[in-house]
Amino acid sequence: MGDKNVQVEELYSLDTGILWAIALVHGLIFLFKWQPGARCLEQPMASESAANNTKVYFAQQIIQNTCTTQAILSVLLNHSKDIELGEMLSNFQLFSVDLPPDMCSLVLTNCN
Repeated sequence: MGDKNVQVEELYSLDTGILWAIALVHGLIFLFKWQPGARCLEQPMASESAANNTKVYFAQQIIQNTCTTQAILSVLLNHSKDIELGEMLSNFQLFSVDLPPDMCSLVLTNCN
């Protein structure tokens, strides 16, 4: 995707020593197996942070088996001022940043 100096690390523990060892952390992604009958949110999360009134990139997962991809993209796009995005992700961000969360997911699904 052209992002520079970014890598993903799979962690099996959140011990302080492990987090210090990997130094700069842009985000943590927690993955849980979906449980049938689990309660879902009625409304999608707001895409604006009330704390500092800044825009937060969020793509609501509406397509199966995309949770990790969408989580990684959310971390990258929410840190685009700190990370040098490649051309493909920069264009994707420019195109989708003002779309509602469900449409961001559909745009991602239709990217080639």
